[in-house]
Amino acid sequence: MTARERLNHFFNSDPILAKKSLGQNFLISDFAINLVINKIKQLDKKTIIEIGPGPGALTDLIRSLDCDITLIELDENFSQYWTNQNLKVINQDALQVNWKSFENKSNTVLVSNLPYQISSSIVIDRSIDEESLGNMILMFQKEVAQKIRAKPKTSEFGLLSLIAQSFWKIENICDLGLRDFIPAP
Repeated sequence: MTARERLNHFFNSDPILAKKSLGQNFLISDFAINLVINKIKQLDKKTIIEIGPGPGALTDLIRSLDCDITLIELDENFSQYWTNQNLKVINQDALQVNWKSFENKSNTVLVSNLPYQISSSIVIDRSIDEESLGNMILMFQKEVAQKIRAKPKTSEFGLLSLIAQSFWKIENICDLGLRDFIPAP
């Protein structure tokens, strides 16, 4: 089933609407989803934390991997849906989660199609944490990605660039367009 079909099926069986206030834009690009899943497989980590799984374009495929998965979902409807699917769900804002409660963080991958409004804070907070995560595979709005990859002495270079580049190997896996999300950002 394609990501678009999965999303249509999900919304036909449980008509939950995207909430603009939560920055919800659901990924429907099978190309991007497969790139993320392949990257997770390459990393060979045993624990996955996904922020904002929504209807589960990534989640359903992550579930097929041999790993523990924890979902952080602020939307009560999606949180309840995944809880009913017998997954571990933290129904909370990712910025308020007690990240110290996660064990073996060096063997953990954080995965997310991050809402614009929390992107910078998540990158900075997870970077300067005293016990950092093993890896992060994150999707950003173009402007945030440009800031993360900005070179020193350019107008886009700032605190986010400095911290991200100091703590992580920054890699652009792919660029996506408006057609790759519902609703379009």
